[in-house]
Amino acid sequence: MLLKNQEYNYQVTNRPGSKLVISDCLSRAPNPIRCDENHEDTVCNLIYTPFKDHRLQEIKAASLSDLVMNELKDTIIRGWPDHKDGITSAVLPYFSYRDELTVQDGIILRGDRIVIPPSLRHDLKIKVHPGHQGVNSCLRRARDLIFWPGMSADIRAFVEACDTCATYCMKQPDQPLQTFQRDRGRKLEPTSSLSKEGTI
Repeated sequence: MLLKNQEYNYQVTNRPGSKLVISDCLSRAPNPIRCDENHEDTVCNLIYTPFKDHRLQEIKAASLSDLVMNELKDTIIRGWPDHKDGITSAVLPYFSYRDELTVQDGIILRGDRIVIPPSLRHDLKIKVHPGHQGVNSCLRRARDLIFWPGMSADIRAFVEACDTCATYCMKQPDQPLQTFQRDRGRKLEPTSSLSKEGTI
């Protein structure tokens, strides 16, 4: 609709409500400020996350103090090289995710998930495992919110090393069926020998 109306030059004037027979909502609160600027398309990134503000500030501060995260930020802002040969070994684990990584307000994002600095990873492994619900539940919860290279393997090892989970985990029950010896002399028939009509 905007493209269709670009060829026209609209002039908007305010008519007092007493002179309007039927006034609309835009006539009730006129805005006398003129906007002569041509605004180009602006892309806005919004971080919507269940993290509280103090946790986001903690992640931001930890990212600023971490050398690898700073180097990763610089690489994202500068642009990734075409080949792995052009980056350092510290940033190399992030190379396969390079198209998904962005920096927003000092926090590195992979899509809509926050990239966690190494100093906070252990704390967040504890946070995704509060109910001792098992590996799959913890991984599902973590994959919705956070990211770091090798996160799945780290969380799996953390949950498998949990003493509480090892103590109270559900053990696979024994099989209820057991083998038995069949009498070789008697032949099994498809119908019961108790029924004269051939049906049970």
